[in-house]
Formats: sequence, structure tokens, C-alpha cells
Amino acid sequence: MEDICSLTFDNAKHLEGLNACLIFTLHLGAVERDYGSRLGADK
Repeated sequence: MEDICSLTFDNAKHLEGLNACLIFTLHLGAVERDYGSRLGADK
């Protein structure tokens, strides 16, 4: 995840890139939580 964040920041060099990284990270976290809860419910 750090690689994606640093790549985004290096390419953008402004707040928009950092925001995109943060949103992407939060989105992945939400997907993992949702997927994990579904897996737990299936078992």
C-alpha cells in the first residue's frame, strides 16, 4: 500500500494525489471488512 501512496504523491506533487491515495486506501479497507464479514457469515 505504501508503494501506491508514494507513487501517487510523487506523480501528482499536490494535495489531490494525496487525497486520491487516502480515498483508495479507505476504499480497500472497507472492501476487506465487508468481504471478511461475509466470509465469517458463510462459515
